[in-house]
Amino acid sequence: MGYPALDWESKEILLVTGTITQAAADGLLVDLGEGPLPARRAASCLLAPEEGDTVLVSALPDGHRYVLAVLERACHAPAMLPFPDGVRVESGAEVFITAADAIALSSATTHVTAADLQVDATKIECRTSLVAVLAHTVRTMGEQLETIWARCIARLGSSVRLVQDHDETQAASVRVLTETSHVIQAETIVHSAEKSVKIDGDPIHLA
Repeated sequence: MGYPALDWESKEILLVTGTITQAAADGLLVDLGEGPLPARRAASCLLAPEEGDTVLVSALPDGHRYVLAVLERACHAPAMLPFPDGVRVESGAEVFITAADAIALSSATTHVTAADLQVDATKIECRTSLVAVLAHTVRTMGEQLETIWARCIARLGSSVRLVQDHDETQAASVRVLTETSHVIQAETIVHSAEKSVKIDGDPIHLA
């Protein structure tokens, strides 16, 4: 690439193209035709310059040089938009983020605030040490629900289950404790034990 001779003594702002020779956290080195010179990434340059990129450089009369934009990338690696002091995106209408492959979110804390939140997914996986849900109403509708826990504890103010068809519980042992009454009502009740059946009460009414 040929470069015109630059008049560094001029009091005018120069716009020239160059090539990034070094990209580091503390600054950039850009070749403007006279060897590598230090430069800074301008705040308006959203795309982070990488080594070998062709960039547009603004040379100020005070000697400072700023990379204004990346004109052509040297490779097809993922582009980076660095915002060291944070970033906030606002829109008066809709915002869409679309990726052909995957979208990854990584942060120490993630907050999602919405009046209506909808998730459409074929498969959802969640790996966490704690899940806390505070909701007025939780409604789940599906064809099949499978839960596997080493230990499950539920503390409820009241609970009502409506099962249309068959309801079955299989366990090594079952214990039911109630403070007041325990009522079982059915058309037919069958209790079967391989060893013994014990009924203890004062009194016991069989009718």
